[in-house]
Amino acid sequence: HAAWKSGMSERQYVTTGEVIGEEAGFLRGHGTVAKDGKLQATVSGFVQRVNKLVSVHALNSRYQGEIGDVVVCRILEVGHPNL
Repeated sequence: HAAWKSGMSERQYVTTGEVIGEEAGFLRGHGTVAKDGKLQATVSGFVQRVNKLVSVHALNSRYQGEIGDVVVCRILEVGHPNL
């Protein structure tokens, strides 16, 4: 992809399994996986590049946690400890 190599900011839509670009010099973020030296999309959506971090933001999807993510939640009920 020409815009990827030149560093231009262009909205790029990718589908699951599509090659986003070369892995060398970039960090993989959410929605990406490194395979055979290339970054591939694991979801369909728009590619976002922040410095060297490359992510794919899926359209209308549920959050899928990954190791290392910080999760903020609210406890609604605590069960009785003797049950």
